[in-house]
Amino acid sequence: MDKNEFLSQLRQSLSGEVSADVIEQNIRYYDQYIPSGEEADSVLGELGDPRLIAKTIIESEKIARQKGNHSGAYSGGYESSYNYQSDDDDPDWEQRWEQENSGAQGVFFTKLKWQHKLVLAVAGIVLLMVLIMLSKFIIAFMFSVGFPLILIILVMILFRKRR
Repeated sequence: MDKNEFLSQLRQSLSGEVSADVIEQNIRYYDQYIPSGEEADSVLGELGDPRLIAKTIIESEKIARQKGNHSGAYSGGYESSYNYQSDDDDPDWEQRWEQENSGAQGVFFTKLKWQHKLVLAVAGIVLLMVLIMLSKFIIAFMFSVGFPLILIILVMILFRKRR
């Protein structure tokens, strides 16, 4: 998927769900956010499915309308209540956006892609299976060698005390 397909799919997913102003603000935002050329593929990969982003925008707009603080800019995961499109009017918008969204940077799992989370889950399951197998081996060893050895030692101790 290239940048134009992404923007087209985002526009199509948003149309009829939110106002035209919100659609245009978000299209402008992602048009500026996604670079042109070869770097676009990695950014598009990080962003994910535009339909999921549209769903987030739609739900954020619904919540904003319910709270009565609808400002025309969606206040979801990618933008805040500030209108970050007007960087000509406000030169400090980028710094303010980074300060507002820096709280999630301390959480390790929020930065991972779903593929990485899947690999971690599979690795955890494999580790758990190895631990279970090791515990079975240890228990089997204890029953076959450990307990008889302990019984022999106890019997020897009992016979020593009788002499």
